[in-house]
This record gives sequence, C-alpha cells and structure tokens, in this order.
Amino acid sequence: MLNFDLAETRAGQDIFQMGVLKKSRDAVIENLEARFEVAPCHSTLAILASALPRTI
Repeated sequence: MLNFDLAETRAGQDIFQMGVLKKSRDAVIENLEARFEVAPCHSTLAILASALPRTI
C-alpha cells in the first residue's frame, strides 16, 4: 500500500491551487452581488471565463 501525502505532490498542489482560485472567483461574484444586488452579466462572464484553460 502506498503511503504518501497528496499535498506534497505536484498534483496535490495543483488541486489545492484550483480550489483557492475557485473560492476567490466565487468571493468576487458574491461581493458584486452584494454591491449591485445582481452581479453585472459581463463581469460575471469575465470572471468565470478566467477559469477556462487558455489555448494558443
């Protein structure tokens, strides 16, 4: 049986970073909704689009 800490692997660090970024995007959208009652559509789309992988 393998015994290792996922957080010490590259994959574990990548997964953690993805979670941090998702929470950050969600917090920005929540703050926009708190400020404007409804988050502006173009802002929400731009924030969510930042999560998509970029291709060249």
